[in-house]
Amino acid sequence: MTALPDVLVVDDDPDIREMLGFTLGPEFSIRYASNGTGAIEELTLRPPAAMLLDVMMPGLDGYDVLEVRRERGLAPDTRIVMLTCTSDERDLVRSWALGAVAHLTKPTDPEQIAAELRAHLASRPSA
Repeated sequence: MTALPDVLVVDDDPDIREMLGFTLGPEFSIRYASNGTGAIEELTLRPPAAMLLDVMMPGLDGYDVLEVRRERGLAPDTRIVMLTCTSDERDLVRSWALGAVAHLTKPTDPEQIAAELRAHLASRPSA
């Protein structure tokens, strides 16, 4: 039996974390962080195959997490999908510049998120 891909869901909204866990859970092994500090801890302890990362969070936001990830060389093979409420093109460019592979605007259909994860995990180097 093949292990499910490990996905870290980072969002300060517990309802969004629960919804993503419920809808993605059958296909992925889901872990959670409720803020940027928790995300960095998870990336340090056990890098996931992919991370769904909210952009706008109090304290360390999603961009801060990506900057720390880059500075510390954390989880270089983790595929990052950014989730945001804004559709500003500058945010998209910033996400890509910081290493994200996708930038989705909320509300996003969970099936679209799953499709993004599948596509980007298929391109991930083998562990």
